[in-house]
Amino acid sequence: MKGIFYSGDFFVLGCFLNAFLSVQSFSYARDNGTKYKYQTQGRPRIHVDDAQRVRRHRERETAQERNVRVNSNAEQQRRRRLGESTEQASARRLANAERQQRRRQNENIEERSARLAANAERQQRRRQNGDFEERSARLAANAERQQRLRQSEDVQQRSERLRANAERQRERRQNEDADQRIARRPANVERQQRLRQNEDADSISMRRQVNAARQRLLRQNEEDDQRAQRLRNDAEWHRRRRNAAHQTTGLALRSRATEANYLGGLNHRCSNCGALHFAFEVKQQHPDTFSDCCDRGRFNLNLFEDFPEELKELFLRERAVTPEERHRQRNFAENIRNFNSALAMASMGAQVDTLPGRGPYCYRIHGQIYHRLGALHPNQGEQRQFGQIYILDTEMAAQQRLGHLRNSTCDPNLMLFLSEWFSQHNAYAQSFKMMSEVEQLELEAAERENRSPTSIRMVFQENRERGVGRGQYVNPTANEVAVVYVGEDNDVPASRNLAVHLRQAEGSTLVNISDIDKRCDLLTYPLLFPTGAGGWDPSLVDRDGERITQMKYYSHLFSIRDSFNPILRAGKLFQQFAVDAYVKIEQNRLNYQRTHQRDLRSESYRGLQDYLAGEDISGPPGNRIVLASSHIGSPRAMQQSYQDAMAIVARYGKPTFFLTVTCNPQWREIQENLYDGQVASDRPDLTARVFNGKLKELCYDLFKRNVLGEVEAYVYVIEFQKRGLPHCHMLLIMKNEWKVRTVEEVDEVVSAEIPNGETEPEAHAAVISYMIHKNVALTIRIPRVCVMGNAVNASLNHCVIALLWNWTVTRVIGGAT
Repeated sequence: MKGIFYSGDFFVLGCFLNAFLSVQSFSYARDNGTKYKYQTQGRPRIHVDDAQRVRRHRERETAQERNVRVNSNAEQQRRRRLGESTEQASARRLANAERQQRRRQNENIEERSARLAANAERQQRRRQNGDFEERSARLAANAERQQRLRQSEDVQQRSERLRANAERQRERRQNEDADQRIARRPANVERQQRLRQNEDADSISMRRQVNAARQRLLRQNEEDDQRAQRLRNDAEWHRRRRNAAHQTTGLALRSRATEANYLGGLNHRCSNCGALHFAFEVKQQHPDTFSDCCDRGRFNLNLFEDFPEELKELFLRERAVTPEERHRQRNFAENIRNFNSALAMASMGAQVDTLPGRGPYCYRIHGQIYHRLGALHPNQGEQRQFGQIYILDTEMAAQQRLGHLRNSTCDPNLMLFLSEWFSQHNAYAQSFKMMSEVEQLELEAAERENRSPTSIRMVFQENRERGVGRGQYVNPTANEVAVVYVGEDNDVPASRNLAVHLRQAEGSTLVNISDIDKRCDLLTYPLLFPTGAGGWDPSLVDRDGERITQMKYYSHLFSIRDSFNPILRAGKLFQQFAVDAYVKIEQNRLNYQRTHQRDLRSESYRGLQDYLAGEDISGPPGNRIVLASSHIGSPRAMQQSYQDAMAIVARYGKPTFFLTVTCNPQWREIQENLYDGQVASDRPDLTARVFNGKLKELCYDLFKRNVLGEVEAYVYVIEFQKRGLPHCHMLLIMKNEWKVRTVEEVDEVVSAEIPNGETEPEAHAAVISYMIHKNVALTIRIPRVCVMGNAVNASLNHCVIALLWNWTVTRVIGGAT
């Protein structure tokens, strides 16, 4: 072999030897202590001179050259590792671990600190650039590796590890500031709650046994000073716990300090359906799921995921840019009930109460609600309406709808657009057109065959599929929702399905739609279910095969989520839909009690005096239906509630305070969660939820913190005002030492003064804003004490004081009245 020599620092062997050494290098290994043999290492052998030369060369290279070299080496190493076998990979890792262990044993403190800092920085960059899947895989691998290490360690290694962890955690906590400590504790509590929620009975028992053993071991090894300090800490903790309630007892009578109450935002999201909740709606046992939105993860309908974009633009007021778009959306919002009624295929009948005067819109009815379906053609002399209009062409249908007096304020162009859209995309509208086409074909065939046309009947089919995961809510077609039968009525299969005839028979009435029919909402509220998908019926079940009740279904629809929901943006139509949903739920419950009187054992109390008292028994004879006392609003429930209230008064004495708390539409929690262009009357769901949270806070202050004193008993009722806002009337019976008996005690509790604006700015602003009628001049002198009656008489110790609860004595509930 011929070598080539250079006069510089570089020495290169011959071509053959150079090519061979680029693949393999040789080293000597002792065999049986006497012989030597060559052994390949898988990488070239580097001499000391070569290492120094490489080090000098790397010191002179630029950052760009270094990046190119590092990337090239990484690519070569990756290809080389892909080609190695399992034995080679194990040998390489073992050699790397030994080399790294020797290097770490020889490094000093400064080198170790620099290495740990570089590793931490590199790991931090890698974690910041990783996505969710990489992070999940890394955490799973770390957990598995840590579990294997802990399983293989002995008692001494485990004790050493726990001692090192405790020392490291103690140092970390000593160096943290107040903000870090405040942030750490809730996170630890939440993490511990999640861990305990996922453990089973065996894990709970094992954890408690381990904790008890560890605590017993600690107490056995503690010294006398440590034991005395522990006992003092326990006694102090128990004392603070006992005295916590006493610190706030009577606080409203001692102090006029004002603190605004705020429930927080909708920051708690359901892990299953994404519904947003307030903090007071979170249960400690299930912090990530809720019962009101999806029954703690048992179903998720996703009903409005594919809502048409053309119609979505009408609900999203924030998207309106031009004056024409704003006018269109304003007209749609103001007349949304008229648009919905004009486009509906079924009619809704109810006695609507119209409130006199000005004020927020409120949809009120009394009596029963009916949903009816008519024939394909109107009777002689009547106008087409509801589903009968869909057999006309688009322009004629729009003119027919605008011809009704109640639709005179609707935008004609918008009515034309909606008529055309529903005629083309709504499955039930297309079914009416299909029936009209079949009728036309039958008339032509009868004329050719010189015979009388046969009867035609369209039957809406039932969906027999059960469960939320079987495609009930896929957009249907006209052939899927209805079938048109041509022939005698006897040829039509008997069914409970809805049927539409060509014309209404003389003397007959419209077809009533059952409250448990899924088509009831689809035919009555086309703007909310534009494609004909959705609806509730008894066959709807959750993931566990359990039936989804009507209340759970509508509660799921009313839940607030980040995704689009036309119901919550429907304004006046939302009020109508909510009232209709409640009536259907109530009617369904009443039907159950009507058909299950024997199961409810109503015969056993049919003649009891508490049932018959006050009822009209002079009506026509027949089967009397007895409502259970558990049915809210029934005569027996109302009578038992009254008897309970009277029994409380007889046992504990007359009430001391009469409190009234009314929902304020200007509460911060309501205003923050309204959509653009909405007012509080457009969101009865939001006002009810916020009022419920405020009422819970009030009850906590009265009955737990005892801000007015210790309460012996209480009774309260929640009502709704004429304009739809909820309010609460509450009677408090105080304990003897907290009863109001003298004029001085009245002055301590009841105040009709306007607070000083300089010393009490929060209370002054609340009273001026919420406690004074706008039409009363502020120059009128208001007396200090306001007691119901002409004078304070001898029975004042048992009187009911009318307390105008402005809540300024302790806190202003967001401006509560």
